[in-house]
Amino acid sequence: MADIDSQHWNRKYTAEKDKGLHNQPHRLLVDYADLISSRSTILDAASGVGADALYLAQQHHKVIAMDISFVGLHAAQEHFRKHRLEYYGAVVDLSTLWVPTESFDAILNFYFLERSTFPIYRRALRPGGLLFFETFQKDDHSRRHPEYYLDAGELITAFGEFEILLHQEMASTSSQENSARTIIQLIARKRNFPKRESIAPLREMRTSFRHAFLPLLTPVIILGGILSGVFTPTEAGAAGAFAALILA
Repeated sequence: MADIDSQHWNRKYTAEKDKGLHNQPHRLLVDYADLISSRSTILDAASGVGADALYLAQQHHKVIAMDISFVGLHAAQEHFRKHRLEYYGAVVDLSTLWVPTESFDAILNFYFLERSTFPIYRRALRPGGLLFFETFQKDDHSRRHPEYYLDAGELITAFGEFEILLHQEMASTSSQENSARTIIQLIARKRNFPKRESIAPLREMRTSFRHAFLPLLTPVIILGGILSGVFTPTEAGAAGAFAALILA
C-alpha cells in the first residue's frame, strides 16, 4: 500500500511541477499562525511540496517535513534552497509514524487522514502545543474510499482532552467535480496537565509502613504516659528519648 501511495504522489507532483500548484500555504495556517510561539519546532505531516513548511520557516520556525513522496520533498527542498533556508525533510510512511514524546510545539495535518496518527499526535505535542487539522468530511462523494474521510464529530472525539480553539465546517467547491464538499477545520491546544506522580507499589508501601510504625509510636508513648498518669512530663521526656534510641 505504501509503495502504491508513493508512486501515486510521485507521479502527481511530477506532472504538476511546472504548473505552480500547491505553492501557497493553507489559509487556516496563515490566519492563525500567530497562535504559534516564536521559534517553535513543528511537524508538517504529509507536507507535499512544502508550502506550509516554507511559510513557517520564513517566520523562523524549525519545521520537520514528512511525506511519502520523494518528488514532493525534493521540490520543497528546492523552494527552501531558493530562499536560503535550511530544510529538514524525510520520506516517511505516516501509517507507521513514530516520533518522540512531547517533541513538537505544533503539528500540521492538511488533507491527509491516517487515524493511527491521532494518538501519536497527542503524545508528540508538548503541553500547550497546537494541532492544525483540515480535511474532507464523509459525504455522498466519499462512497468509493470512505476511510479517507472524517466522520462527523470525529476530530472532537479524538482530541477531546485538548482545548478546542476552532472547529468548523465549511463548503468547498472542487474544480474537478464542480460540486460542494464539506471541509472540517480544527485548531486544538494540548492542555498543560501536571504530570502525575507514580504511586508506589503495594509491597513497597507495606515495607515503608512497617519501618515507620514503631517510630510513630514514640509520641503516643509520651502523650499516653502523661495523660494516663504513668509518667510525669520529665519522665515522659526521658521515656521518649529512650524509645527513640531503641527504635533508631
